[in-house]
Amino acid sequence: MTTDDDVFLREVDEDLQQDRQLAALRRYGPYLAGLAILVLIGIGVHQVLEGRRHETRAEAASAYTAALEAGEPDALREVAARAPDGYAALARMAAAGALARSGDRQAALGAYAEVYDDELASPPLADLARVRAGYLALEDGGTAADTLVANVTTERLLPFAREVTALSAMARGDFASAETSLEALAAAPETPAGLRNRANLLAALADAGAQGVPLEAQGSQSEDFIETFGRQLRESGAIPGARPAPVPATQGEATTEAAPDQNEGAE
Repeated sequence: MTTDDDVFLREVDEDLQQDRQLAALRRYGPYLAGLAILVLIGIGVHQVLEGRRHETRAEAASAYTAALEAGEPDALREVAARAPDGYAALARMAAAGALARSGDRQAALGAYAEVYDDELASPPLADLARVRAGYLALEDGGTAADTLVANVTTERLLPFAREVTALSAMARGDFASAETSLEALAAAPETPAGLRNRANLLAALADAGAQGVPLEAQGSQSEDFIETFGRQLRESGAIPGARPAPVPATQGEATTEAAPDQNEGAE
């Protein structure tokens, strides 16, 4: 049963608790107010920085698109020099493609190397640079192209890396090895349809070469076979690096979708 004393004591406890809360507020109130101000300042700074980053990326996207439409290597390199990492890598890729189309193969190979040697480049983008460089390097003979595509690990690009290896074998005159590789490429379920059709045609060509059929019917007798073969690849559209890169909606889409787009013209 509650007595008057109990009520009185409860009221005293409540008063004491209020006194303690007021004392704590007087003691720590300035610190809490300062902390609240710091939190508000931090939120404001974060919003400002996010806005600036968004503005910077929007400007980079606009500059990249304009340079890509112009197709000038110097303009693309300028974008690469001042754009954020994602657009910088894409601009270097586009510059390499523009250099390849202009016929400056060595400069294009160097530009692709800037991409796949960049530790900050995404693995798919670096592998795409290796594959495109591999196609261009077929004119160098030997195993230069094989070396470039040996480290490709992106699943979607592996069929194209295998094609580079087979074409390199053909360029060296190793038609039997090339035919075996091309037949395996054509039979692989992961090989894109256009590449599968090309692999079947090239396998037949390799078989003819293995039978002693001359594969080069045009050009000067003194013209190097590898250079001629590389020229024919470019003219047929089989070299992805010689085609313009698509304008991506986002960086992620660019790194994963560019490879098939680059080979549509060769199908």
